[in-house]
Amino acid sequence: MRRFIILAIIGLAGCAQTATVSPQAIAAGAPQAFYPTFPEALFIAASEVCTAPGEVVIRPNRSNMRCEALPTPPVAAGLILEFDGTVESLPRFVYAVIAQQQANGFLVTLDTYIDVPQDGGGVRKVRFAEMGNQIEARDILTMTGGTLLPAN
Repeated sequence: MRRFIILAIIGLAGCAQTATVSPQAIAAGAPQAFYPTFPEALFIAASEVCTAPGEVVIRPNRSNMRCEALPTPPVAAGLILEFDGTVESLPRFVYAVIAQQQANGFLVTLDTYIDVPQDGGGVRKVRFAEMGNQIEARDILTMTGGTLLPAN
């Protein structure tokens, strides 16, 4: 049963949408692109796809946005059990758009992870090797005017 729950988590994680994290917390290999001007079209597009039931857009500032989605009850239970979570605050799938100003434009990263609130306090970020669709993320970056950077 535990193995099934983990497979369900990995499978459903690819469907998650949403993201504000500090640059140090960004996953290695997360898709990145360079934009000569601020990529407002990317932020608008990311907000517009975050509309399913249980999804919420959080944009604490102009350069950071995340879409957070609640997992299904069985997946939430599996995440709580597997990663020592709490039932007081449920896990969330997160898809983040982070724009960092550079000297000649903006470095934008798309990041995906699962936030699992911990029983003792704090939040554990859970990442899987192939979480989300990397090809789709790269397509989004180029369609909104970005120049892809090699995987880090």
